[in-house]
Amino acid sequence: CGVVQAPFVHKSLRPREWQIQDEATAEEEVRRVLEASPDIFATLGLSPEDTVDGKAARSSYKKLALKVHPDKAPEELKVKAKEAFDKVEKAAAAVEAFCETDVEATQCLLRVLHGAGSSKASMTRATAVTVLGAEDDVTPEEAGKKGRELREQITKLGMLTDGNYGHPDQ
Repeated sequence: CGVVQAPFVHKSLRPREWQIQDEATAEEEVRRVLEASPDIFATLGLSPEDTVDGKAARSSYKKLALKVHPDKAPEELKVKAKEAFDKVEKAAAAVEAFCETDVEATQCLLRVLHGAGSSKASMTRATAVTVLGAEDDVTPEEAGKKGRELREQITKLGMLTDGNYGHPDQ
């Protein structure tokens, strides 16, 4: 029996809802933040098409803070709203810190988490190609090389205080 030495992606089976709905109620937004945003970018509603920098993180934070702030929540929602507000604050701080370290690596991490987060527990070839930023006809060897390069780029960001790379559910 051989040992396979390859990085495996541990994914949450929860859906990844990253879009902030303007018409969403406070309760709906609190639920999205707590139950369906498994990474810092999804929490803030950032997509790979967005320019990710400290300004974008602050802007998303301010928009979300208005919806999930515990002082604005109904009494029965205050405890959950506090949790959601704390998660949004931490996500904004993490994105800002990542951007200060390396904006390109931050954008890369967003692309990976967004691409991987929209699939099931295992990735299709099309999703893997998107995550790697590779061509459709990529060979397994080229994909492996791209994966190593991607990992190297993302590790420039360092780790969050909980020991993970921008993905609290790892």
